[in-house]
Amino acid sequence: MKAMFRCGIVCALALMAGCVESEPVLPQTQDGGADGALIYGADDRLERYQLQSGLQQTLADATVALVRTSDVSVSAGQYQLNVSQSFGAAYNLCSSEPYRAQPSTAFCSGFMVGEDLIVTAGHCVDASSCGTTAFVFGFHMEDSSTVRSRMPAQDVYTCAQVLARQETSTLDYAVVRVDRPITGHQPLSLRRSGQPAQGTGLIVSGHPAGIPLKVAAGATVRSNSHPDYFSSNLDTYGGNSGSAVINAATGLVEGILVRGNTDFVLTGKGRKRCYVSNQCSDAGCPDWEDVTRTSRFAAFVPEAPVEACVTDAECDDGDLCNGAERCDAGVCVAGLPLSCDDSDACTTDTCSAQEGCVHQGVSCNDGDSCTVDLCDSLDGCANTPVACDGGQDGCCSPGCDGVDPDCDVPQCAAKNQACESNADCCSGRCKRSGFCR
Repeated sequence: MKAMFRCGIVCALALMAGCVESEPVLPQTQDGGADGALIYGADDRLERYQLQSGLQQTLADATVALVRTSDVSVSAGQYQLNVSQSFGAAYNLCSSEPYRAQPSTAFCSGFMVGEDLIVTAGHCVDASSCGTTAFVFGFHMEDSSTVRSRMPAQDVYTCAQVLARQETSTLDYAVVRVDRPITGHQPLSLRRSGQPAQGTGLIVSGHPAGIPLKVAAGATVRSNSHPDYFSSNLDTYGGNSGSAVINAATGLVEGILVRGNTDFVLTGKGRKRCYVSNQCSDAGCPDWEDVTRTSRFAAFVPEAPVEACVTDAECDDGDLCNGAERCDAGVCVAGLPLSCDDSDACTTDTCSAQEGCVHQGVSCNDGDSCTVDLCDSLDGCANTPVACDGGQDGCCSPGCDGVDPDCDVPQCAAKNQACESNADCCSGRCKRSGFCR
């Protein structure tokens, strides 16, 4: 991660002064520094649609992108994000860099902690920028090429008041009230005392360099001695500033991603020079990414009301999709959301609050009578051309005149299709099982 707000404009100017005239310079970002990407060991970042873990899905759902209100337009009750600038073009990235074609719109990240409360980094928003800052849920990739950039009203909010804020060399946070109560999303819970142990597993969710949401696991607490922050080998960018960093075991927010190592390095010669991600080992570079501890700002975030209970049934909210709530020592504890992916390419997987996971078979019918339409659980739909040389008059299907000019008989069934008699099959042989040879 490279939220290099410690240097800010001074470092950027120094970089430009020390470079030859044609050397590309990383752009200034609205969170106060030159932005970039830093990967420790393997790249653990995942798209929203790739998430399998219920905990990661809950984290992603509570994550917001911070964007300027000038980059949001309204039409017919829907909000449209400005996605005109690509990550690669904005940062002069080499062609090998992942996500370079995705739009770079956000300037920071944040997360929901209350009915109308968002937490982010202190260097991302202050009283002077509050009025021009919007918080957007659900800015993510829907598949490998489709960005979700058009949002309903329940996914877009504006800053109403900065309730608490600190921005020093060791302490960096902001607690923000938005313009109205948030609907359709659930707040994350904070650690309110103590600290995570050395080696604790961590997950981060945010908008690296302003691109659609990424979630990265595989990190741990690496340095844990400072009272204001701890350090970790999180795979993050500058746009991740303000991201929630959660405990992979408990699901509690442990802190806010705020700063880290230098991320991009220049490679190539002449006009072919471009930037690539700085690759570090899991041993560090030698430092890590710094995370403001939740204990430093938790007092500004009211705790959710405790719901007293005796049985699990008293905690059931009637929604099967968000997991099975249970009663633990008189307190209702939320369940983990269901993961409905059945790893079957022949089904569409959704979740119903009343029924739970629903796996609806896909239709592979391409409307062409000259193909056999089947579905493979691994590869999905396959539309195989009919072999029109094994049936009566050398024809298997009416409408295949382009294949066989003598096609003048009713359609016959291909191999492994259902049949009642030999006459039904293109091969002329119907097995006792009721399927053509």
